[in-house]
Amino acid sequence: MAWFFATFQKELSSAALSIVVAIVLFIFRSRAKILWSSPHSFNFLIKNTDTEVLPTLLVHTASVFILNAGRIPATDVEIMFNFKPENFNIWPVRSYDTIVNPDGRFTIKLPNIAPKNHFRLSFFRFQNCRM
Repeated sequence: MAWFFATFQKELSSAALSIVVAIVLFIFRSRAKILWSSPHSFNFLIKNTDTEVLPTLLVHTASVFILNAGRIPATDVEIMFNFKPENFNIWPVRSYDTIVNPDGRFTIKLPNIAPKNHFRLSFFRFQNCRM
């Protein structure tokens, strides 16, 4: 067995070095990395003195910050919700498609997010409250 390693030492060390380099390149390859956070969410209770005209309102606001921290563009990004928000806004303005799945879930589909690029989704919802 020792003669095998002695005879093919150059070939074996070349193969081992190639495998190590391939593993290191695989670990440190460029890829998209989507990060998100919810920096803001609040409920406002707006009381009206004339409850016959307009009842008390519960206003809910929220925002979601989405960032591609990777080194290549993220493509076909989908943001899924359990229900369709009544009012939402994407800033800065970018193209997107909306899809309602057969199970009723709401999806915002973006064609891509450039590296180190971010945007914010803002939501606004209100409902009448009888107090």
